[in-house]
Amino acid sequence: MMNDNNDMRKQLKLHKVDLIQKRNKQFPNSLKNLPRKRSPIMFFSQGEKLDFKNCVAIVGTRSCSSRGDIIARELAGKLAKNGYMIVSGLARGIDRSAHIGAIDAGGKTIAVVAWLPEIYPAEHNALAEDIKKNGCIISEYFLVPEKSKGLFIKRNQIISALSDFVIVVESGPTGGANYAVDYAHKLSKTVIVIKPDSENTEFNEGFKKLVENGAIEADSVSQAIEIIKKGNKIHKSSLDDFK
Repeated sequence: MMNDNNDMRKQLKLHKVDLIQKRNKQFPNSLKNLPRKRSPIMFFSQGEKLDFKNCVAIVGTRSCSSRGDIIARELAGKLAKNGYMIVSGLARGIDRSAHIGAIDAGGKTIAVVAWLPEIYPAEHNALAEDIKKNGCIISEYFLVPEKSKGLFIKRNQIISALSDFVIVVESGPTGGANYAVDYAHKLSKTVIVIKPDSENTEFNEGFKKLVENGAIEADSVSQAIEIIKKGNKIHKSSLDDFK
């Protein structure tokens, strides 16, 4: 982070980045009281000003199958149409599919990234622009000099902390989505995992591991939605309209 406040303000303005501090009304309640002093004192945001309520995370492998892509898009789209904000990490694969599914459905999506303002991967610059028009991109870090793996782990923790539910669509037993799942369990969030194609050994191993560690199994998009219906009475009336 930068030390000079004036320079910081100039850079924020240059990159059209908002600084959201813990004392601001826009700061999400879900991030205020995380265990082990994990709550950020501020974060950075590009795009629309959202209330960060009714969030559902959709995460998974960067190397998804065509089936996983379709499921993530359908799931994100149906949830977005019913007032849920879709949270993911702007990575390749399932993250990308979830963001696109929400946008195509006319809903809102939040991309939690490891740093701003550079977009990683760079091939998602166009998607990032679409997200800013249909939600926002947020990060705990701005203009970081060193980009490390640890920042991605922290990114995954914020994805889970923001969300009421975390849904995994295709993940290997050691995939990055496991960081989001582990933190979701620590926060007593409901984790749902979509059952993968029986022929994919890697995804099946990941699926079994997630279920053994407490994730709820869903055979389909409709079953995942049913689990959310049962776990969230606030939106029960609108979710009942799902087909």
